[in-house]
Amino acid sequence: MLSTGAAYLPYDPDLPSDRIAALLADARPALVLREPESGGEPWTLVTAPDPARLPDDAAYAIHTSGSTGHPKAVVVPHPALVNLLATMRERLGVHEGDRVLAAAPANFDMSVPELFLGPVTGAATVVADTATLRDPDALLALLARHRVTVMQATPSRWQTLADRRPDVLRGMRAVIGGEAVPGPLAETLTGLGCRLFSYYGPTETTVWSACHPVTGPQEPAVPLGRPVANTRAYVLGPRLRPVPPGAIGDLYLAGAGVAHGYLHRPSLTAQRFVADPFGPPGALMYRTGDLASWRADGTLRFHGRDDDQIKLRGHRVELGEIEAALTSHPQVGGATAAVWDMGPDDRRLVGYLVPTSDIDLDSVRDHLAARLPGYMLPARLHTLDRLPLTRNGKADRRALPEPDWGSGTGSRAPGTLREETLCRLFAEVLGVDRVGATDSFFALGGHSLSATRLATRIRDVLGLRPTIRDLFEAATPATLAARLDDGTPTTRGHLIAYRATGEAAPVFCVHPLSGIGWLYAGLLHHVDRAHPLYALRGEGPGGIGELPSSVEELAERYVDELRSVRPHGPYHLVGWSFGGVVAHAMAVRLRELGVAPGLVCVVDALPPSGDGDDGGEAPGAPIDEERIHRILVTAAGHDERRFPPGGLDFATVTALLRTEGSALATLTEDDIGRIVAVAKNNARLLRAYRPPVLDGDAVHVAAAGNRPALEKAWRPLVTGALTLHEVDSDHERIMQHQHIGGFGRILAEELRRHDRTARGTENP
Repeated sequence: MLSTGAAYLPYDPDLPSDRIAALLADARPALVLREPESGGEPWTLVTAPDPARLPDDAAYAIHTSGSTGHPKAVVVPHPALVNLLATMRERLGVHEGDRVLAAAPANFDMSVPELFLGPVTGAATVVADTATLRDPDALLALLARHRVTVMQATPSRWQTLADRRPDVLRGMRAVIGGEAVPGPLAETLTGLGCRLFSYYGPTETTVWSACHPVTGPQEPAVPLGRPVANTRAYVLGPRLRPVPPGAIGDLYLAGAGVAHGYLHRPSLTAQRFVADPFGPPGALMYRTGDLASWRADGTLRFHGRDDDQIKLRGHRVELGEIEAALTSHPQVGGATAAVWDMGPDDRRLVGYLVPTSDIDLDSVRDHLAARLPGYMLPARLHTLDRLPLTRNGKADRRALPEPDWGSGTGSRAPGTLREETLCRLFAEVLGVDRVGATDSFFALGGHSLSATRLATRIRDVLGLRPTIRDLFEAATPATLAARLDDGTPTTRGHLIAYRATGEAAPVFCVHPLSGIGWLYAGLLHHVDRAHPLYALRGEGPGGIGELPSSVEELAERYVDELRSVRPHGPYHLVGWSFGGVVAHAMAVRLRELGVAPGLVCVVDALPPSGDGDDGGEAPGAPIDEERIHRILVTAAGHDERRFPPGGLDFATVTALLRTEGSALATLTEDDIGRIVAVAKNNARLLRAYRPPVLDGDAVHVAAAGNRPALEKAWRPLVTGALTLHEVDSDHERIMQHQHIGGFGRILAEELRRHDRTARGTENP
């Protein structure tokens, strides 16, 4: 295109059709080259009846966000493009043997050096498609496969890649920019042997206007650097007078990189491209809107903006454009937009609106989606009776309330263990209290970077490996759970597979008296993903008609179950309350079979002694529906003691469980009846049982205040080392999601200690 003397105008075909039409109507290109539709012609050329006239030396025009509600096209001349490429070629030392990554979308100005640097230096250009860019693991594989040597990216992307496979980045020439560069990230990249260059610049001065070679320790934020070749930078105060080093002023840029201005916007061009009083006659300088200062060494430092423009994951966003789109909806009388910083790499747009009458927020979302690119869509819409105003009558963003980031209304509770775990992981990554099974990750404020973190957490906790594409296409816990179903049954006999993958010895958790195995789900967040994690439930495939007649029979049955999924030991055994007594019995049985039981961890259980004690399971309480109801609401995080006797019926319990997002909310009254039958049978078995001595070591974890009693009761029943811990929770609340971390950390450390000991035995 450039060889014909024409300028090019890039646009993203995935933009909303209304926005594409608006961009093309604004720019009036002579020809439009469209990608083929399915089954259509390879390419389509569309001519315009009234093409725009550009300066003869125009190289390209590229749209940026507009504060008036309409994007504006910046017209960049050939000399400015040549200056950019010559500067980067020299600074980066790009030559024929290099491979340059082209990853930025063509309508993003960071694409300009990526597209042209290879052809002008003889280096190869490695192009990453959209699907690859969405998936950090796919992008890392591409970098490794093609041995990329030169790459530019935003800090967010560099951080994601460095967190996952830092070895792939070693020795690269790395360009970082597009948003503020954190000092710790810069130190990480230079620590990998990268030659790191932090670049700064607006689209109006041809992508990059300042550069800072990063070496050694850094400040919390990397400075902007010094002007690149043939570029001048001024920090000016009132009346365009230079300010001294250390003083903050308005940053202006001048020199070879300055664009012609905005296409068809003479008034706006005159406001931002002003006469350069320090340059040659006729020279212009661009008012960036950035606040900056000079350091004593001649380096520029960034101090924020003097307007409503923000940077969001590398994209330049004018909040006024979002506000204009909001107010163009017929049900919106007034609106403003703001950005909330929720944490590193997590900035969320919020649209605040004053309705003219009853408002349909879904209609407003659809209205915005038809007009704005995805990165400009608010993560939340928040209605107000009126907008807070400053004394000057402008919207006061500092007085805007923080929106409720929690779950939307109407989402159902999770129906399976995997759904419940995914709901908790969604909530963790999004920083909200609760997410329902049908809540969308992106509607709750998620974006591509947080989706990457979610994929990592799912891998760490469940041992599954969703791609970023999976998360975009199955954005709710329910749909993602179905998509990640690999055909491996989550229940098998008495076993519940929390996490079926992992190369280390598996961990098996034995249910308490109720027979409910789901109560251990919180351990997924604490047990290293190298360990498969299972729970044993009291009711097997034969139902309550085939319940065991003794603890020994129960232990024998469970040992057979765990050997069915892992024929050879060791097996790590965990049991809470009644489950601790059974875990001890299972360890004894494994020893009899000549199998190493691995770690034996008993949690706040007393061995039955014939005096009416039933292993710490509240011996005085009758086993009936109400007791099971109390167990269930306790498992969901409530204090059952606040409910009076008879105050917990089935409907109340189900409502509480659903509110807490627990999969236990799917239990029916028939399920409760079967749980009662299992619990009564287990209580009967316990009363008749006398634990044998375990020939080996054991770890016991006591609830608050119970340690002396546990040590006295279990010391005669363990021949080896008896390691004792104590948690702050009382017996009934140890496995609650808000308390399980105390036990989870102990279990994780004991597993690591056991593994270290085992390796030392094998390799003295």
